[in-house]
Amino acid sequence: MKGLLKTFSILLILLMLTLIVQPVLAFDAELAPEDVAEHAPRNQTLAVIFMIAAFAVKSLIVIIPIPVLYLASGLIFKPFAAFVINFAGMLVCTTVPYLIGRYAGAGFYQRIIKRYPKMQVLDTFQHENQWFVSFIVRAIGFLPCDAVSLVLGIWKVSFPKYLSGTALGMLPGLAATTLLGINISEPGSPGFIISIILTLLVSAGSFILWRIYQKARRPHVPESLLSAGLDFQHKQDENSHVDYESNEYN
Repeated sequence: MKGLLKTFSILLILLMLTLIVQPVLAFDAELAPEDVAEHAPRNQTLAVIFMIAAFAVKSLIVIIPIPVLYLASGLIFKPFAAFVINFAGMLVCTTVPYLIGRYAGAGFYQRIIKRYPKMQVLDTFQHENQWFVSFIVRAIGFLPCDAVSLVLGIWKVSFPKYLSGTALGMLPGLAATTLLGINISEPGSPGFIISIILTLLVSAGSFILWRIYQKARRPHVPESLLSAGLDFQHKQDENSHVDYESNEYN
């Protein structure tokens, strides 16, 4: 009963947040950071609330990449505020689906696998340390952010371990993308060039990290599971009809 009440409360809050920002997000896969920034309130306090609400709603709209919101914050706020708001928004964006998954029941996992076939690779992580699993899947960023949150919630991963691992794994991509958003209106400036370099380094780093993890796991896990759809140089399966946001944390 308590689980149902918590789930209902989460859904009620999300409904209220959706009414705030849904006209802006509009389920548009082509949404640009400038679109979000243009609709943000001029009042800074209201703008903060608006952005946090946007992150919460984004957690239920997989087709909207989280970097769009990171970049929008960089356009709206001063540098330090943009980093803080994006960090808080990232925590909200990953907490909402985690809580939904935690109270949705184990049967929900099969529905996720059916919609996102590549999520099956998470089975190879299931017996790892909970904090490490939460960290590694975010750091290498090869799976949809929201679907991962749902699965880890279904597995009832310890929330403190989940949140701290997630935060550390996503932090490099968040920092690089926020810096890019701050300098995006000044292409060619030192700040813009640095942000581009950092973004490329994060992308390369995530690829190298995955390769290292593959080699470490290869004696214990079948090659077919380790490499199934996770090579960044391979195209997505023909059965997949969803953008897996492989650049989401890069």
